[in-house]
Amino acid sequence: MNKTKTVLITGASKGIGLSIVKTLLNDKDSKYRMVLVARKSKTYSSVVNELTSKYSNEIISLECDLGNSKELDSTLKEIINFNFKIDILINNAGYTNPESFLDVDIDDFRHTLEVNVISPFKIIKELYKAGNHIQNIINLGSTSGIGARPGWLTYAASKAAMISMSDTLREELHVFGTNVICISPGRCATDLRKTLAPDEDPSTIMQPENVADVVRFLISSEGKYITSNNIVIRQ
Repeated sequence: MNKTKTVLITGASKGIGLSIVKTLLNDKDSKYRMVLVARKSKTYSSVVNELTSKYSNEIISLECDLGNSKELDSTLKEIINFNFKIDILINNAGYTNPESFLDVDIDDFRHTLEVNVISPFKIIKELYKAGNHIQNIINLGSTSGIGARPGWLTYAASKAAMISMSDTLREELHVFGTNVICISPGRCATDLRKTLAPDEDPSTIMQPENVADVVRFLISSEGKYITSNNIVIRQ
């Protein structure tokens, strides 16, 4: 049995994030300690109760709104004070409020960037400043960040920024032995997708479990050979 690795994952209460958590907890070849981060909600509480009752892995749940800088600062202090290091970081949390260009609220645009770009940057920076050199960083981009999506300007811009930031981080953090991978899912049946495309039938598109399987491979021993700039995952 390989040694236990610690995974820190944001947006862990539902969608792709929760699917990644369950996929890793079910992995028979590896043992993971899970540090979950999500906003306070009844859904999150229920998910944590379900996971802790079903799995023997150590599961630590933290409540944090990544769009709230003070909450994130407090959560990061707690993480840095753990008596173990973070081996794998999965920046999955995302926010969107699709509006046409002329209807976009500037404060909402700032909030989108705060959740989707600035908070992942801050998490990585503070961990490295504390001497926690991560083995694998998986950043969630989106195919919307590499193509025009009318009405999705703020979300698409934030994901384009995530893709670009990942490229630079890959170069800068290579000296620490860190592998930075950005994955960009296409249409995937999540609550966020329902916000972007409310009339779409979720059964006809990719499922969160499909993305989770890719993440599982990327952090495996074989995954280290993949250093692509941006991996597109689509059905």
